Amino acid sequence: MAAWISRISRKNPDGTSWTPKPREKVCSAHFIERDFYKGHSRACLKPDAVPSVFPNYPTHKQLFSSRRKSPKKRSATDVCDCEPTPSTLSPSSTLKLDHGYTYPSAEAHLQTTKRKLDLSLEKQRKQASELKKVKKQVVRRDKRIEGLLQDIKKLKLIKDSDYDILDQNFDADTRTIIENELKHLCTSSNNHIYSEDLKSFAVSLHFYSAAAYEYVRKHLHLPHPNTLRKWASVHDVEPGFLKDVISGMKRQLGEDSNMADVAVMFDSMSLRKQVIYDQTLQKYVGHINQGHLQIASDDALASESLTFLAVGLKKFFKVPFGYFPIDEIDALQQAQLVKDGISLLSEAGFNVEAIVCDGSFTNQATATALGCDFKSSTLKVEIPHPDDPIKEISFLFDACHLLKNVRNCLGDLGIIRSRDGVVRWNFIVELHNLQLSSNLHLCNKLKGAHLDYAKNKMKVALAAQTLSSSVATAIDFLRDDLGLRQFFGSEPTSDAIRFINSLTDAAGKPLIQGKRKTGFVGFVVTLTSTKRIAERLLRNGYKFLLTYRLSQDHLETLFSRIRRKGGWNNNPNTLQFKFALRSLLMKNGVLSSLKGNCSPSPPDNPLLDVDGGEGNTKDKDKSEAFFQNILCNPGPYYQHVLHYIAGYIEKKLIEKLKCPHCISHLSAKEDSFSQFEQLTKRRNKGGLRLPHPDILVIVKKTDQILRTLLASAKDGPLRSVSKQTTLRTTIAVIESLGDCVFKMDHPNITHIESEDVHHVQNIKFITHLFCKMLFHHHGKLYTESYIQKDVCSVRHKLNKTVLFLH
Repeated sequence: MAAWISRISRKNPDGTSWTPKPREKVCSAHFIERDFYKGHSRACLKPDAVPSVFPNYPTHKQLFSSRRKSPKKRSATDVCDCEPTPSTLSPSSTLKLDHGYTYPSAEAHLQTTKRKLDLSLEKQRKQASELKKVKKQVVRRDKRIEGLLQDIKKLKLIKDSDYDILDQNFDADTRTIIENELKHLCTSSNNHIYSEDLKSFAVSLHFYSAAAYEYVRKHLHLPHPNTLRKWASVHDVEPGFLKDVISGMKRQLGEDSNMADVAVMFDSMSLRKQVIYDQTLQKYVGHINQGHLQIASDDALASESLTFLAVGLKKFFKVPFGYFPIDEIDALQQAQLVKDGISLLSEAGFNVEAIVCDGSFTNQATATALGCDFKSSTLKVEIPHPDDPIKEISFLFDACHLLKNVRNCLGDLGIIRSRDGVVRWNFIVELHNLQLSSNLHLCNKLKGAHLDYAKNKMKVALAAQTLSSSVATAIDFLRDDLGLRQFFGSEPTSDAIRFINSLTDAAGKPLIQGKRKTGFVGFVVTLTSTKRIAERLLRNGYKFLLTYRLSQDHLETLFSRIRRKGGWNNNPNTLQFKFALRSLLMKNGVLSSLKGNCSPSPPDNPLLDVDGGEGNTKDKDKSEAFFQNILCNPGPYYQHVLHYIAGYIEKKLIEKLKCPHCISHLSAKEDSFSQFEQLTKRRNKGGLRLPHPDILVIVKKTDQILRTLLASAKDGPLRSVSKQTTLRTTIAVIESLGDCVFKMDHPNITHIESEDVHHVQNIKFITHLFCKMLFHHHGKLYTESYIQKDVCSVRHKLNKTVLFLH
């Protein structure tokens, strides 16, 4: 530095010696070429270089690179008579006589440079990202171009003729599996990309049976079950209307306008009453959830799932777009949910033409609340659109459910009057007895199960086969052709099986006005609505209307698929229903049961790449009080149980730990006696652990803080549990214990951030695991206290009875 200052020889305006400031620089023009050397990306200055080029400085202050000439011989008489030679440098090539070595404004220059640097870095990041994407696209493109056939030929796995045989003699699904196995030989397991068809196969197989999937996976290369769960976990299918599904429907509608006309169906599926702790949401689920609607009691457990389904009328598709866990919902609340569903579909661009449901009294009241009138004198089957009152939507009931109601009415009453005479159930019984004695059937499917319908009320096929034209034809044949006495006077019965609109009860009152009018009125409403829907659609360019798309079979097959998810457990709880529905919304090949309540149909369209009565109030309050009592009075042996749990948590903690110092600290326990260790010692058969005192202290403190939080919650101990509960408990335990636990000599503690030191990590793990165990346990206790034990065991008892008797 001193040499540089000496060579520059600059003075300040006040005459003092110039001293460079930290931000001042020397221009590269003051150095000669040999002062530089070529660096990695630019020229660099040599360490011993000093500024030497100063054209306007005195000659004695400049360094010359040329060699010094030898001195001339001269004598004492030599006199220099030469004149000074003017400089031959042009003004443009000379350096400025005196110029500063700092920028005009250091701060302004710094901001400008920083801004340029940020822009340059951002540009480089974008270019790097684009380059990475392009490289991946090129790789995928090359793989597609080359194809699996080229890979096989290159590796010489099979001959060309063998591949032709493979392509010609196997269907698409088999080829997909074989090609996946061959492709797996070319890539590692971590970099393997599965085709969409194979993903669908994997999801479907895992849906049917997780055990079967694990077995098949031992022989075929399929995604890990955790991978399947990761694919599904990105979709939000919480109770309510499914926004992801509706967005997928809207996206597909933009690609195909034939999907615009839809019918909305709703029905309820039975659920198992149970409180479950959802580890993903970190809260209890299983209660009633009706969206934004107010309900009488938030603590009531859901016994049904009210599900909404959209079915395409022109282009066939069927997609569940909402579900609500309910117990007993009234007509006004259900009508509001129907309106909300129609509005959401309308916002997505869909045109709702019909609403379909079964003929229960609640659904009839819902139709009335929406604007229908089912009186015969003023029949009105249309409701106004919630967003456009001018537009009308037809309301109709499922014909299959109505047929069961008519069959039940005829079988229970025995006699029904028509305009032509008396309709008797006995003629159907006589037909069955005759066929049974003759061991031959007259082209019908009438059996004992059709007559003993009380034990098979839910089977639609039995009702349809009982009141079918084949039965009416058989009765006519026995009466008219064979002249059997027991069938005389059966004309009204065979006619009534074909036409039911004009029937009356034994007193002569029309059945559409009596107490058993549901099935008869429902048929009138359904036929009227179907006719008006067809008229509207035919005016809008339809050539025909498939009325099967107005059937509730689509919901029944959906429920059948959901029940298949549980295997032997065909009565899922709220959480199991959600997971099954989420799997069905993904691309899959799951079919409904062949022995279900309707014929199986193709899988649904994949869209995801988807108030309690006053009589139970006392039981709910009693269950809540019981649960509150558990929190406040845990019992005399609770400390022994905490000691046992602490040993289990220590075992899990050691399995997770990687730090040898923490492991040795937990292993080097002093033989300290605890008055609550008797239970653990009695239960120990060699695999249990006596907990370290530090872990026991943390478990007790966590239990104390958690019980205090839950017992003082305003919404009750169950409804108040959320992600914040575990977080608040953990923070309180860390603040309370601090550095009082896990005191050990850790050599690496100085290299770890204060919030991530090992003892804090250990406290977090212990607290989280204990909260998780307690939440699961409390959910089971609440379920047992809410539902009586004899009610819970009925299903198991009857199932065993059926097995023993058959």
